[in-house]
Amino acid sequence: MKSNNNTVGERMARLETNIDYIKSGIDDLNNKLTKHIADEANDVACIRKESDEKYANKTVERIVYGMVGIILVTVLGAILYLIIK
Repeated sequence: MKSNNNTVGERMARLETNIDYIKSGIDDLNNKLTKHIADEANDVACIRKESDEKYANKTVERIVYGMVGIILVTVLGAILYLIIK
């Protein structure tokens, strides 16, 4: 019986050691992922800033959207005119 208890005790000790090893691995993975996510967020912010400076600004964007809207209203008006006529 004594050897069986020692075996159980040894197994428990190994399980505790393995659990500690897994916990440290999870903590390391969490730290790496947190750092990676922060780096990706910085990259996205940098790309967004560069694209805002490189391409059309908000004023040009509003003008283009307004022109597209006017064209769509004109086309829809012409279609309605033909239907009603």
